Amino acid sequence: MENELSRLARLQEALTQDGQAMVIALVILIIGLFAARWIDKGFRAALRRLFPTSPWVKTVCNIVYIAIVAIVVTAAALEFGAKPINMIRLLTIITLVAAGLMIFLRPFIPSLPFKVGQTIKAGDLLGKVEAI
Repeated sequence: MENELSRLARLQEALTQDGQAMVIALVILIIGLFAARWIDKGFRAALRRLFPTSPWVKTVCNIVYIAIVAIVVTAAALEFGAKPINMIRLLTIITLVAAGLMIFLRPFIPSLPFKVGQTIKAGDLLGKVEAI
């Protein structure tokens, strides 16, 4: 019983000291994630209008969305009290691990032998690839 009461007392003390920072960080996180989604939708629509046949539109939009989410999470963590140098180190480590995994796993990802727009023959049928 005393153990539970001491936990509640520590929780009350933490909320008293850091409660305002927690609420502000949570608000930044929620508003930032909604804004990231809104920006992503607008950016995708604009790029599809500018480059309707480009295969890189989806990749560029995903990279921009991930960057915006990383900025929002970093801003929330900094508001909550994280040190900026630690956040930079964390983002650097995550980026290097992701790049390393992509480079290492690239040979193991299968690719299809044909692309959209090519003419192929399957059995006795001849046709043009419209979608994959």
